[in-house]
Amino acid sequence: MNHDRNSRIGVAYGIAAYFAWGFIALYFKAVAHVAPFEVLAHRIVWSLVLLLLVMGARGRLGLIVKALRNGKTAATLTCTTLLIAVNWYVFIWAVSNGHLLQASLGYFINPLVNVLLGCIFLGERLRRAQTISVVLAAAAVTWLTLKMGQVPVISL
Repeated sequence: MNHDRNSRIGVAYGIAAYFAWGFIALYFKAVAHVAPFEVLAHRIVWSLVLLLLVMGARGRLGLIVKALRNGKTAATLTCTTLLIAVNWYVFIWAVSNGHLLQASLGYFINPLVNVLLGCIFLGERLRRAQTISVVLAAAAVTWLTLKMGQVPVISL
């Protein structure tokens, strides 16, 4: 019973995340008059505030302190944070400068690359339905890229 409840909650969170993701580009377009770096800075600061509030409410602030005291963990978090910040900066810049298709296309290319890397380096094998799905997604990305008429540098 608990598993069913957790599954339903997970699906609800997933739907909410995709719904929010669908509107985030509209928000970034609405604030296009603000420098992308400033938008990114606000995203970072307010995400940190939310993280601290949630972790504080759950009594888990000590986990953050513990993680940051571990040099290897802190270094990993720093690197991943920088990578995410660059990703978001490029996305915000692209949306603000009229490159929404290229910005969005990157989020379709990434899973295809992940599947390819999993097959090459981890020896993963796709079932028939998965292969069909990947081929259809790759065809759609290829079609959009060809229709765009240029190499999707921002996406890549």
